[in-house]
Amino acid sequence: MMRISLMIEGQEDVRWEQWLALALAAEEAGLDGLFRSDHYRSIHRGDPAGSLDAWATLAALAARTQRIRLGTLVSPTTFRPVSVLAKSVVTVDHISGGRVELGIGAGWFEPDHVAYGFPFGTVGERMSELERQLEEINRQLEASAQQQGLVLRILQSNHEGALIDAIQQAGGWADALLINAAGLTHYSYSLRDAIAGAGIPAVEVHMSNIYAREAFRHTSVIAPVCRGQISGFGAQSYLLGLAALAGQKTTT
Repeated sequence: MMRISLMIEGQEDVRWEQWLALALAAEEAGLDGLFRSDHYRSIHRGDPAGSLDAWATLAALAARTQRIRLGTLVSPTTFRPVSVLAKSVVTVDHISGGRVELGIGAGWFEPDHVAYGFPFGTVGERMSELERQLEEINRQLEASAQQQGLVLRILQSNHEGALIDAIQQAGGWADALLINAAGLTHYSYSLRDAIAGAGIPAVEVHMSNIYAREAFRHTSVIAPVCRGQISGFGAQSYLLGLAALAGQKTTT
């Protein structure tokens, strides 16, 4: 089944009344989601066209809609520090009941930065900042693990085989497994078998609330072989999962 969403260049003077009308029309038409750019200055029309803040707009739309997914394509790390952006995303996720999507990028439109006093930097500097912010979740996890007397190893991969190899190896050295299997959650029985065969307790985590999303996402084939599941709390889901595993280790 093909899913279709609507993406709007919000910096071209789209007003609140228009945003609301677009969101309600998208729901009525059966579209999957409504996404918007994250710029402050007009790209095509020039002044005086401009933009309402992306995440403030999405928060308001979250309260006025029931089904469509909402998010940015994409939010630049150059003027949205990761801690502030994470708080904004989690807020919209809670208001919407788990319907948020986050796209994140390095930023490219210099007039946004010049007009509002944001450092722009070179391409290399912006890519480095993107990498730094993506690593922020890892740093928060490592700090939390250290406070709880745990040793944490972190792996991210888009390849199912690499994840299976890592899980099988973890059975030889780790006390527990914290896993966000993303799309593999819903169909990877190979991943499920690897978790079951590792012989260590596992907690499944998701940044979004998978039960507030499309029906096919409500099924987790790895849930039956995990100790528990935490979803819907953004980056905090990882920290909550880590705390749950630490508590299990303490009581066993």
